[in-house]
Amino acid sequence: MPLVRFFSFGDRTNNKAGERRLLAWAGLLLMLGGWILAGCLAPTHPPPQSFTPTPTHPLQPTATPTPTPPQDLRVWVPAPLFPSEQRAAWTSLQGQARAFEATTGARVDLRRRGVYGPGGMLTVLVPARLAATATTPDVLLVPHDLLEALVTKAALPPLPEPLALRLRHRADWYPYARRAGHLVGVPYGLPIGGETVVLAWPQTSDAPPPATWAEWLRSPVPWSFPARDPYGWAYMAFYRAAGGTWHDRAGGRPTLDAEPWQRALEFLVQAQWQGTLVPEARAQTSFAMLPGPAAPPAQVTWSRYANLNPDWSWAPLPGPEDEAVPLARVYVWVVLTTDPQRRPLAIRWVEQVTRADWLAPWLGQLGLWPAQPGLSTSASTAGLDAYLSRAEAFPRMDHLFPWGHALSLAGQEVLEGRLTPLEAIPLTEQALGPPPEVEPQPEGTGTPSPAPPAPRGNEP
Repeated sequence: MPLVRFFSFGDRTNNKAGERRLLAWAGLLLMLGGWILAGCLAPTHPPPQSFTPTPTHPLQPTATPTPTPPQDLRVWVPAPLFPSEQRAAWTSLQGQARAFEATTGARVDLRRRGVYGPGGMLTVLVPARLAATATTPDVLLVPHDLLEALVTKAALPPLPEPLALRLRHRADWYPYARRAGHLVGVPYGLPIGGETVVLAWPQTSDAPPPATWAEWLRSPVPWSFPARDPYGWAYMAFYRAAGGTWHDRAGGRPTLDAEPWQRALEFLVQAQWQGTLVPEARAQTSFAMLPGPAAPPAQVTWSRYANLNPDWSWAPLPGPEDEAVPLARVYVWVVLTTDPQRRPLAIRWVEQVTRADWLAPWLGQLGLWPAQPGLSTSASTAGLDAYLSRAEAFPRMDHLFPWGHALSLAGQEVLEGRLTPLEAIPLTEQALGPPPEVEPQPEGTGTPSPAPPAPRGNEP
């Protein structure tokens, strides 16, 4: 249709129809334009959503777990002091273990262990400590001669301060015991008591014990002597009685005082010839032979055997002109554990079993001399106090085994007639051996010198 006609207003009827068409087209164009405009102006990204933060709760602190207290305390004691669980000393110690558990809640696992040789404390302890620390003891009662070996081989720490403090008061201790608890001035063990080499005889005997070697040679009673004791305790006691000492060579090995040793051997062989000394010839005999019907009538033995037998008496070992210097083996408590949970328990145990009111009668049950004045249950306290004030401790382990082996070997050769005392001197020096390549290290650092093999045989 021509445009003029489409917009023509000449015909009134047609004009109305044209207006309606014009309005329809105009509306259509407006709608189309709106759509186009809306498409051009629409945002390419959705409008940001309003963000409402999620409420947070403060982080709760993690509770630190409370360490579980130890359920037991492992304690080793030397079997020679407790040959039977029926002994009063063992029963008393078990009573202390029960009392300790009642007050602390920790059970005390008491074990009797040998001291030297296979199955001894040291040979069992070292591999156990390396392989399974849960089986090693926390506390030990040991002879003092084991202290240095425990430091170098089992990392024994110094005595805990509450216990070490007690050793600083010199007046409270016999010198022999206090010195035995120290290494190079550092306290490692708390002494409880000791035993010495003495003369012992039945109270039914009327013969007085000899006070000098000259009196011994005239004694009406023959004295049994443990000639084949593999540890050589009695030989060392006679060597010291003659004036011998335990000093070292430059390399750290013990060196022999030849003249005192020759003098001691000459006395022993002379007493043997005169019948006043009888060498015990059984190869595995130790000082433990005193009790029983086969016991000799008089003998050289440990003081604890005489103290434990109410029918026997004892006297100091004589020297050339007077009483010999008493040589003592001292028993000390040591704390091996370094566990911060177990160490306080170990200290508490040692404090409990060293209380004077309990320790004094317990030492009597063990047959041991006290380490402190005032703890003796002996009737002759004054004489015992003077005796123990002169006592010395046996040498430490790195000297003890060389000395015991060398003196015992040479002494047997003399008493069995194969060597003279003079000829036994070179044998003794040879048995003591050359100096070690590495000196002992008491502080427990470095590599310790190799210890000589422990003699085998019955423990004293």
